[in-house]
Amino acid sequence: MHLHWKKHETVKVICKPCKPGSQVHEFAREIIRLSGGTPIQIIGDDTIIFYRGKNYVQPQVMSPIDTLSKKRAFEKPYE
Repeated sequence: MHLHWKKHETVKVICKPCKPGSQVHEFAREIIRLSGGTPIQIIGDDTIIFYRGKNYVQPQVMSPIDTLSKKRAFEKPYE
């Protein structure tokens, strides 16, 4: 998100594994806590649009050191 906010004021986050209901609101609260952004709109059960804010300052570390690969991100959890 922070790399996107470098050039744009808003970002669209799509939560594919969201269950219908309030799970998208839980994800929005967690993203607010982590990014400092402001949710503008929640569309349906899986899309959140965030605004970076007028006084946005980029963090010194743009992304965590240990990130998931695309393959690991889409693996099924333990069954």
